[in-house]
Amino acid sequence: MKDIRNAGAVLWLSLWCLVLVPRTALAQYYEPEEYEPSSDRFVSIGAVWRDFEPLPSNPANNPSAIAFRTLCPALAFHQGGVDVLFAFGNYNANGGGRATIMFATTIQFDIPLSGTRSSALIAPVLLGGDYTKAESGAPLGEEFNVGSIGLGFGLKYRRSGPGADFTIFAGGLAQYSFAGFRLVYGFSPAALAEATFLLKKVAILDGIAIGYRFRYQQWTMSDRMFNYRTIIHGPYVGVML
Repeated sequence: MKDIRNAGAVLWLSLWCLVLVPRTALAQYYEPEEYEPSSDRFVSIGAVWRDFEPLPSNPANNPSAIAFRTLCPALAFHQGGVDVLFAFGNYNANGGGRATIMFATTIQFDIPLSGTRSSALIAPVLLGGDYTKAESGAPLGEEFNVGSIGLGFGLKYRRSGPGADFTIFAGGLAQYSFAGFRLVYGFSPAALAEATFLLKKVAILDGIAIGYRFRYQQWTMSDRMFNYRTIIHGPYVGVML
C-alpha cells in the first residue's frame, strides 16, 4: 500500500513537471530582448533652409546687423550616438556676396526608459558643440564668429526591424559660448529634432538613410552686438557604411 502511495506521489509530481517546465521554458524563450544602442553608420548629403537674424536685444542698426535667409548645402556623418553636421552657403548683403558656415557635433548617451531591442523609448544625455560664422555686409559691421559647448537631455523613440529602422528624436542643449578673437562670452540654448528612416535591404552598400533635421539656436552674449538667433531645417539622404 505504501508503494502504491509513493508511486502515486511520483506520478503526480511528474505531471506537474510536464505542465510547469514547458511554460517556464516558453516564458524564457519569449522573454523580451534588452535594448541595445544603435551602431548604424552613414554619411549623408542634404540641404537646410537657414534663417539668421539679430535678437531684439541686439543694438546694431539695420545696415550693420547680419540678417539673411538662404538655402545651404549640408554634409553629415552619423555613427551610433555621434552626429556631425557641416553646412555652408552664401547670401547677399548690401549688394555683395557674404559667406556663412556652421559646424555642429552632438553625442548621445542612451538611457532606455522602456521597451526592447525592436521598440524602445530612450532618454539620451546630450553632449554638444558647434561653431557658427556669418560675415557682415556693412563695411564696419561686426562679423559673427562664435563657438559653443554644453550639455542637455532629449527623448527618442526607436523602432527596429530586420530590414528597416525608424528613429524620431527631440532634445535641448544649454551651452557656454565664446567669440573668436574677442573677450566675449555668453549663453546659447539650442533645440534639436530629427527623424531618420534606415532601409537596410536596399542594394546600395549597406542600405540608405532618409531623414529630416531641425535646429533652433540663439546666443545671448556679454557684448550684445553678438546677440543673434538662427533656425535651420531640411531633408537629407545618405548611404550606410
